[in-house]
Amino acid sequence: MKNKTKKSKKSRNKKNGARLSIWVWVFIAVTVLVFLYCIASNIINHLEGVSNTLQIVFGLSDFANTAIGALLGFGASLLLDKYLIAVNKEKVIDNIVAEMTRMCLYISEMFDPYIRLQDNNGNEIIKFSDTLQGALDSLTNKANSDQYKPEFKILKNRVINHRYKIFLPIWDSVLQNGDLLRFKDREYFECLINIYTRLNKFRAQIDAFDASFENKELFEYLVELYSDVQSLYKYIKLQKAHLIFLCGYLKGERVSQLKTDFMSRFELDVR
Repeated sequence: MKNKTKKSKKSRNKKNGARLSIWVWVFIAVTVLVFLYCIASNIINHLEGVSNTLQIVFGLSDFANTAIGALLGFGASLLLDKYLIAVNKEKVIDNIVAEMTRMCLYISEMFDPYIRLQDNNGNEIIKFSDTLQGALDSLTNKANSDQYKPEFKILKNRVINHRYKIFLPIWDSVLQNGDLLRFKDREYFECLINIYTRLNKFRAQIDAFDASFENKELFEYLVELYSDVQSLYKYIKLQKAHLIFLCGYLKGERVSQLKTDFMSRFELDVR
């Protein structure tokens, strides 16, 4: 059934593309005919002994010159405008991928077993924490332990801080204006939808977090959130080929580091 659905979608797109091409060719054909008429009219107007019939047929040179000007001016600019709009809509995928990868990184940072410290000179250093890893293992096994209370407090503070990091303005925008539909037949479309569904859930979970949570309530919340983070990680690994392809949209100096960090964090090597 899925294959039939994909084939029907592709056939509809081909029909729409064919219709567009037909109208473009009609425009070109009309423009060429009017242009040839203009040339013929100018030639006949300068000839002597031309029959009345030809003079009548080609006596609309002024009208034809006006028409060719309108076709080349307004028509061409309209087609160019539509082309530029289509190109800009196509480029929205660049912004979607940048937002998606950045949000995935932010979410994974909440349960990173590394902590940031400062040395005696005030320089930041990143250090692996055995106790923080132990707390994460405790969340995985759903085994609450008082010995990890300080680590759970660290994770709580991270969740609170990430309230101001997890937002999806680009995704919300393309959903509203319908630009997302341009990519519905791409192989990676389902993967994109699935990841953003998870990102929306994270946004809701973090927004709903109560800063007063302590002990059992805090532990249960962290267990659920960490389970979803692990699920996201597994899904990204499962969809490795699609994610590597999508990362190809991250071009330029501004997002090169983002691409490197994302592929490194989720182990999306190209081997």
